[in-house]
Amino acid sequence: MQNWTVSDIRWANLGDLRLPLWVNWNRQNPLPDYFWQRIWEYPYVASRIPASGKALDIGGTYPFVLFPNFPQAVSVDCRNLNEIDHPLHAGKWPAEKLVICDAAKVPFAGNSFDYAFSVSAVEEMPDLFAVITEMIRLARYRVVITMDVSDTLGVPLSRLRELAGFLGVRIPLLPPDALRSTSPVLKEFGQQIKEDYKHIRVLGFTLDARDRPRSIAVLLPHWESWPFLKPCLETIRQHRNENLIEKVYVLDDASADGSFEQAMETFKDDPGIEFHRIDRPNKHEPDVGMLLDRGLKLVKEQYVAAIDADLFPLCKDWLAFPIWLLETYNCSSAGLDTGLSVPYLSQDKSNTWWQTYEGKWTGYWTNGGLFDNEVFTCTNNLYRIMPTALAKVVSETIGFTRASGISGREPYLSGCDSGVAANHFIDINRLGPKFNIPLTSYIGLTPRDGAFGQNISGLVFHFALSTRALSRTRREVADAGETYLYWVKRLQEYKGLDSACLTEMIEASTHFQPGGYDGSVPVSWYQREYAYMQKLLEKYRGRP
Repeated sequence: MQNWTVSDIRWANLGDLRLPLWVNWNRQNPLPDYFWQRIWEYPYVASRIPASGKALDIGGTYPFVLFPNFPQAVSVDCRNLNEIDHPLHAGKWPAEKLVICDAAKVPFAGNSFDYAFSVSAVEEMPDLFAVITEMIRLARYRVVITMDVSDTLGVPLSRLRELAGFLGVRIPLLPPDALRSTSPVLKEFGQQIKEDYKHIRVLGFTLDARDRPRSIAVLLPHWESWPFLKPCLETIRQHRNENLIEKVYVLDDASADGSFEQAMETFKDDPGIEFHRIDRPNKHEPDVGMLLDRGLKLVKEQYVAAIDADLFPLCKDWLAFPIWLLETYNCSSAGLDTGLSVPYLSQDKSNTWWQTYEGKWTGYWTNGGLFDNEVFTCTNNLYRIMPTALAKVVSETIGFTRASGISGREPYLSGCDSGVAANHFIDINRLGPKFNIPLTSYIGLTPRDGAFGQNISGLVFHFALSTRALSRTRREVADAGETYLYWVKRLQEYKGLDSACLTEMIEASTHFQPGGYDGSVPVSWYQREYAYMQKLLEKYRGRP
């Protein structure tokens, strides 16, 4: 189990079945009436492994489920499933989709797949732990397993302590709402109540790789912003971390000013930077989220960062520290939360969030730290790091796009800013807490659009509003203020990393001052948040 960790372990439960992801999956994939465990198991796997993932399925998941939901998957079974007497298997397996072999000795090289999963199959195999070990060998990033636990049909209860020792975790206590074959809710999913199987409970768990060096993709949307893109890419190169394998994907939004070609020429000798021109259908509106959705299809790395083209790294920990937060706190995302979720809370009538409105929103401030999914938060596209598996699940299910009218978005938010519906999807489906890395100082305030020259906990500098305030055709901010325009002119003097303008700009962002949109947030708040994040950084830097 070296270099792997259990990132999730739970019993199949009725609470999950009420979540939109489970409800929608079962609505879109109606199952035969004797699949009572599968109404939980299949959506659990779908919440952990993206449909587009290169995956290995151990145990022959039924083709009518496997092929549409995991079209890139290959299945392993000890039998030729085309020849067994089962109407859901017989004659339905193309040769390239089925490998007939011992699941403990699969004829593929290590790391041949990004993911591996098994649905109620490993408990029927002679050596449970040998099969799990083989899945770990074959999967580069993630293994997801569900199994029946029963003294009659499944893993005997007496072996749970062996499983706990093998996994290195405690098996959680059975929750009061554990799924049973006699649960009345089964009827809502078209399933029969089955007294014969009431002794079975279903356990699911996820194993994630912790190999070093970690790999991370940086998705960098760009549109006619060469004065910002050049220092962005140069500071990324300057602050590369030797403990990470970093790949930057510049996603050009059909720039017409020659900046994309200029960037490709300038950085053509850097194998760590790729350039892609993205053709999106909704060109009439600015939609960074759709660029991210398209860019995620390119990503092969374990983690993925989304950043703005006017964001400049300040140290080598700007990616490694958020990854550490993700792994330490088992987060869905880590990055800057600017409070973007607050204006959309009133649209969601189906949830009782931990925020309330009493003349102002309470129970939620964009301070640094961990936010449970009971709080609707929004880690911003300008600086957000996620596990790639989850980012792709979100992208493929609902999308980071702001485009309205997309089918399947209900009951999630629609017609909102880029990334908001995606963040809502994470919270409403309880896919993991988010860690906010706060803005701790800045250069100045615009008249109506908040801070610019944002220093985010000493990790990155974000100029802010570069397209919204400066673009001729996509301008959304009418007046960014004289101070903002002064620093825009200073940045135009930038010639390279040693330019005085870049040093002066970053230095100007380090001074504590009252903030918020109107200066109402006191200096003490910023000082406190900065001190909190510095303590966390010290803990991160002092780790083994």
